Amino acid sequence: MFRNGNRNDWKNVGKAFSSIATACGCALRDRRYRRFLIAAFGPAFVFMQMSSTLGMEIRDAGFAENIYGCVLGLNGLLIILIELPLITITQRWKPATAIAIGYGLTGTGFACFAFGGSIGAYAAGMAVFTLGEMISMPIAMAYAAGLAPEDMRGRYLGVYGLVWGCALTVGPATGLTLFEVSPTLLWLGCGALGWIAALISLDLSAQRVEPAPKSKTEPQTAEALQV
Repeated sequence: MFRNGNRNDWKNVGKAFSSIATACGCALRDRRYRRFLIAAFGPAFVFMQMSSTLGMEIRDAGFAENIYGCVLGLNGLLIILIELPLITITQRWKPATAIAIGYGLTGTGFACFAFGGSIGAYAAGMAVFTLGEMISMPIAMAYAAGLAPEDMRGRYLGVYGLVWGCALTVGPATGLTLFEVSPTLLWLGCGALGWIAALISLDLSAQRVEPAPKSKTEPQTAEALQV
């Protein structure tokens, strides 16, 4: 594939993998950031159920596919109508507290599906989930960047994205397996993941702020986003 004239391409591939390894190593040595990543996996797993097992839940409750589409549409509609005004409020909160509240609501929304069976219950669960999504996701991204060394912010955010990639890989398959065993187990498990993530996030707020680990390429680091 790569000929003599393209040997630099191999070098660039090697540099890319080296950069990823450096970023992952630096991020995972940072105890605060490591706990943040662990917390983020739970809501990411819950989020993946929206495009997989939720459709099966609504179908098995006896509703047509267009009802599932309407429930998903409610998510988008609420984001359009509420997210920007909501951000003007949540930006005044401590970041870790806002993330914790958002993660808790995210899990609670999907836990509501364990007691569903009606269109109103599915709409209410999606509304609660969407509220948690709007509170936590924008602040979590800024929080991740604020914890990173200045010269590695992009790569730290890449590691954060990798957590979501892992959730995308295991979330739908695991969710389908749990759904076959017991839908109630799946939805209550989603609620538990959300609240575990919330507790971890609150613990981040209680920890002392420490400088992020220095990268090998640059001794200067950015100050962590205050919590």
